[in-house]
Amino acid sequence: MRETTILALDVVGFSKQVAENPKVTIDVLSARRKRIHKLVISMNGRVFNEAGDSIVSEFSEADKAALCAMAIQEEMSRLNAGSPTERRMMFRAGINHGPVMDADDNVFGDTVNVAARLEAASSPEGVYLSKSAFDKLMSDTKSSFAYLGELSLKNIPNPTAVYMWKSGYQMGRYGASNTEKVANVETLPGSIAVLLFKNLNSDEEQQYFCEGVSEDLISALSRYKSLRVTSSNASFAFVASEKTLQEISHALSAKYILSGAVRSMGNRVRINIKLDNSESSQTIWSEKFETTKEGIWELEETLASTVVSKLVGQVEKDEMRSSANKPPEDARAYDLVLQGLKHHRNSIVSREDARKAYDLFSRAVDLDPNYPRAMAWKVCSTANLSSWEPEILGPNWMQDALKSVEKALELDPDDAEANRIMGAMQLSNGNYEASLEHHRHACSLCPSDLYIAAKHCKVLMYDGRLDAAQNELDRATKINPTASDLLYEIEGVLKFWQHDHQASNDIFKRIKFPDPIISVFESANNYHLGRIDLAAQKVAEIEADYGLSVERLIQDEPYRKEEMKSMLEPILKSSALV
Repeated sequence: MRETTILALDVVGFSKQVAENPKVTIDVLSARRKRIHKLVISMNGRVFNEAGDSIVSEFSEADKAALCAMAIQEEMSRLNAGSPTERRMMFRAGINHGPVMDADDNVFGDTVNVAARLEAASSPEGVYLSKSAFDKLMSDTKSSFAYLGELSLKNIPNPTAVYMWKSGYQMGRYGASNTEKVANVETLPGSIAVLLFKNLNSDEEQQYFCEGVSEDLISALSRYKSLRVTSSNASFAFVASEKTLQEISHALSAKYILSGAVRSMGNRVRINIKLDNSESSQTIWSEKFETTKEGIWELEETLASTVVSKLVGQVEKDEMRSSANKPPEDARAYDLVLQGLKHHRNSIVSREDARKAYDLFSRAVDLDPNYPRAMAWKVCSTANLSSWEPEILGPNWMQDALKSVEKALELDPDDAEANRIMGAMQLSNGNYEASLEHHRHACSLCPSDLYIAAKHCKVLMYDGRLDAAQNELDRATKINPTASDLLYEIEGVLKFWQHDHQASNDIFKRIKFPDPIISVFESANNYHLGRIDLAAQKVAEIEADYGLSVERLIQDEPYRKEEMKSMLEPILKSSALV
């Protein structure tokens, strides 16, 4: 007998995938197994059993097993995000530590059985960890797991204490920055960052409300021209209790830090708020508020105007940008939108989240058919869900979506999301000027939103307006001076079009989750640098990982100028030149 840590993996819904598309499913499983094997070996582990769609491995260190499981799930999410529906494959994972027996190069015992049962109980794309394995983790790794409770596992006599990987989506919108400052940005007198409000409810499910209120307060503050408000993608990566005000201020180039806490009790909401000057370490203002969910928008306006008056004095109306986010007639619709956004942020990589987001936005529209924000997000979530469930799209989906967004803009021409989505739809129809007009307006309505800024940058590049794209990138960097995949993607692609191919590739290497088109640009960079063999290798990797034709990926990029696409096309011939 000896002690070891077991990691069990299994494919979610494998039998159904095989029944619907056997050849593709087996090809994908083979490709994914190769990736998983490499990750296991990199963590000093060993795969000892593969039966059907399962993969069972062992590690001498529990910490390595946990890190490997998290890396596997993140890698699978990255591959799924760039793959067509039929090539997406999700795994469950279970980890247990204890005594095992060896026989015929295999490993046996209750430790293996419990790991397998934990895997079966885990959520799709999740990792369940037994207490015996959790107790062996390093403190940094432990922080990635939360206690779930005792579970009764099939054929296991006693309940098992289980910890769950806290993966979810990155805080902020569509992938957060981390806390590393990567850009030198001047700290302006009116620069402010809003930290994610703390959830005072014992129910973790109420976290969505804290995130929604924090995001909306950022949007309200960014309407004041006297302020430069940090993007939530950057500020939500920080926790006040883990960093000093000075550390947060330095990383975000923000003089003032706004923090708070929210308690939601039925229809009542209590908010504690505090405004600190990071340079003097003094609290400028703190107060407690109580309202109803129907009154939350009025309270957000009051909070924003109070903050501005504390920082720059009385604010005149002409110093404000247009209002956004018209309140719904039914407060329940607002609550449903906030719940939907929590899932929508992760819907590209999670089928379950895509379905939940769509259902919640649909319910919000049903409750309040004239709520522009809900209408816009339902359109966006339908597009995301369709990548998992193509059958959801009817033959007239685009026409219906266009009508829905047009109605949203009629009800509120200053809704930032409706403008962004309309901009995307106009781009898909080849209407570059109309697309840019909507994206510009969305940026003016919500200048603190990094995602909106990134989308604006992309359309400017598609239209060949590289100087304007550089200006917008510079602006986005000021609201998000910490490391961010969104900015790295824009910066790397822009460097490519500026013919700085080495700098472009260096930037792409910083991206945690590159998508297929970024890999196309990496290949093209290598080609233009004379590294034909590396260009061909990258093309082969793209087609093996995603089952996508590189030629099709290039054709789908809507560059207005043919000479821009021509800079990408040589990689199609690179494999023949090796």
